[in-house]
Amino acid sequence: MARGRQTGRILPHQRDTDDRVPIIFADAVINEEHAAAVHTTESQGMKPKTRNEYRNRENHLMVFWEHKYPDYFEQGTVLLTDEEKNDPNKYYHKNQRDIRYAGINVKLITAFLSNKKTKANGNLVHPSDLQKYGDAIKWGATVAGQKLPTEYHIGMDTFLRAYRKEFAEAKSNGKVDEKASDPVNASLFSLICQWALAELNIFVWVFSLLMWHMMARSISISSMALHNIRRGTAGDSLAFKYDNSKTDQSGEFVQEKNCYANPQTPYLCLYLALGCYMSINSESFESTEKLFVKSNTKNNTAAQNYCRQLSALVSRHADAAKKFLRISRFHAHGIRKGSGTHASSATTLPPQFTSVAARGEWSMGKILDIYFQFAMGGDYYLGRLLTLIAPEDELFDSLPPHWVDEEHPTVREGIEITFGKVVSSHENGEHNPIGVLSFLLASMVHHSDWLLEQMAARPDHPFSNIPILNKPELLKELKDEHLTLKPTVAVKAATGIPPFVAQNRLLRKVLDICVLNHEALGEFKSDLTEAVAEAVDAKVSAEGGVNNSILLGQLSRLRDDIREDLNNTRTALAEQIGNSPATADVRPRGDNTASRIPRPDQFEYTDNRGKVHKSCVPASFAFPRGTTRWDGWRKWLEGQVYIDESGTTWKLKPFRHLNGMDLKPQIRAAYHNEWQQIFKRMEDAPGVKPIPDSITEEYIKESYDCATQFLKDNYSYIFTKPDDRVASYAVGTWSKKIKYSEVLKHGTEEDKQKLPPPTANNNKRKSDGKERTTRNPRRFINRVSTHRESIVV
Repeated sequence: MARGRQTGRILPHQRDTDDRVPIIFADAVINEEHAAAVHTTESQGMKPKTRNEYRNRENHLMVFWEHKYPDYFEQGTVLLTDEEKNDPNKYYHKNQRDIRYAGINVKLITAFLSNKKTKANGNLVHPSDLQKYGDAIKWGATVAGQKLPTEYHIGMDTFLRAYRKEFAEAKSNGKVDEKASDPVNASLFSLICQWALAELNIFVWVFSLLMWHMMARSISISSMALHNIRRGTAGDSLAFKYDNSKTDQSGEFVQEKNCYANPQTPYLCLYLALGCYMSINSESFESTEKLFVKSNTKNNTAAQNYCRQLSALVSRHADAAKKFLRISRFHAHGIRKGSGTHASSATTLPPQFTSVAARGEWSMGKILDIYFQFAMGGDYYLGRLLTLIAPEDELFDSLPPHWVDEEHPTVREGIEITFGKVVSSHENGEHNPIGVLSFLLASMVHHSDWLLEQMAARPDHPFSNIPILNKPELLKELKDEHLTLKPTVAVKAATGIPPFVAQNRLLRKVLDICVLNHEALGEFKSDLTEAVAEAVDAKVSAEGGVNNSILLGQLSRLRDDIREDLNNTRTALAEQIGNSPATADVRPRGDNTASRIPRPDQFEYTDNRGKVHKSCVPASFAFPRGTTRWDGWRKWLEGQVYIDESGTTWKLKPFRHLNGMDLKPQIRAAYHNEWQQIFKRMEDAPGVKPIPDSITEEYIKESYDCATQFLKDNYSYIFTKPDDRVASYAVGTWSKKIKYSEVLKHGTEEDKQKLPPPTANNNKRKSDGKERTTRNPRRFINRVSTHRESIVV
């Protein structure tokens, strides 16, 4: 009789079956094509890496037996034939032998485990490591079609149960290597985001925020793509959903995670970080929808890069980080732990444990996983807590920045300019990202003052490559006329708001009224005194008298009149002089309502010889770091908005109009060697010239496509790499790859044939066999250089 169900899964022996009737055509052999297709599907049941690890562990056992118990090795293992090793259904990996699972002696297994449990430093290994050897044996027996004896299961269970107690005692005595990471609390996480931004590491910034908001493993974020993100059902959130997870490889029970914006703190706003990252890297999305993983790379590549960069970042700020955790126990996984801890302890009314477990993909058992799969109310509240806005704050129940009318042409223009290739490459696909991009752009516009402040603080900031920040007029129109935090048709109400938030808001209003009443009562005495004094002064003045108060008032008015006359005179003189740099008005930092066009002699810099040069480019200017060809082409045609150290916004002229003397020596070489080389070559493409005086978005796209095709025709070897990898090349990389010498070295024969005739700079010099003669700059004596020594004549 089949035993009752204990889990959500019905096992084969629990089903109502009939094995009395023989299998029809039991000896049937399917053809190779169908067999290969079946194998391809069935092989997905386990990752190749896991199978290989199991086979390696079995090999560890057999090597141990061969050296310690050779007699058992001969009887307990079998030599594999070439046919067996090549059987794709056996997955033997590199093994030359296999275990005889039927009749296996558990004593030889526990002997190996007792030998394996102690590390070289004398500490014990974790019980899960020994458990994996048992898992490998069970899997190997299943693949081999053999059954393990009951004695094996009893012996392994007994040994592992006892070892867990031994490990716990060793842990209390400090005889184990602690690998578990400490949780990263909200304070340290905030610092990490600020450190990443200070080092211009946008990748670590957005990756950290995604891990925090979704309580995610780094590998789960690494494989994120556009199809994993959509607008939340309630309208005021973004919903993220993995394709699968560590505990659910089929993705059957993976749930959506609703994440919210932070209108209060820019560096903690997920929408802002994701929008900036996608805008700066928009060209990479032309051929892929993956956020972080490049073509022909493993899904864990981005996760490994992130963990490495994050560890290096924290190590550089170890003095500050060690106040929150043990540096030796810091790991990226601590962000996932810290996020879960914060959600459970940030308030005395935390979200339900089921919501926390579902977001972190921590299993509650199959039944609970299914039952709570669609219980999203707690997830909304949880998502708001993870924005790190305090529940008692007035902005906790605020709506995200969004548009009054998402379909307005100006909003559409802003989305297309900001996200470029993300829109053009995926808008007509199965997963249209316009709704998501609309939310991201709204947060970028909402926090635009902060973004411009970052650009002003660091001239080479990657934020300078965000197109919308280089269009002040459009940015102002979007912010003043289209952006809102109030309910609209598309975003009607805030979700995830517990009842006490509304009560706190009402209590705050009552408190404000009480404070106003208290201040009014406090000012009553002074107001009464002033009223009496004014009445006395009025009486004296009416009678033609003068007292101290009346005299002071007349002197004060006279002082104000003199100041006004001086200001008017100074303004008139400034206009006559011509509004020189010294008298130019300076707008406050972050004022992007208008930009000034510098004169040819607006700025000045001092060269390496101490000579002063006039320039149309601020001396503090620097080219944005990591500029791609797409972003660089826009600057080449349109120029760039630049905010100097005083906070003044300047509209620099198109980079194609710059000359060497406009730039200080420190960046002049970068302009000649990195920017001019690639973009002047792109100008040679058919259809690019003549360049119009008024640059439109349509011309930028069309000319870029023409230039890209021109590069493909003349430098085809560059485009043999995956498109998303090529799109991530910086302008300096492009200028290097189109060099005459690089094409001769790496280009195809067709590329070499299309090279222009060699010039004096790139023509390979031929040696005539004569010794090179150099001149001694100190004594003006000819010196003959040889391979071994220099002989002075």
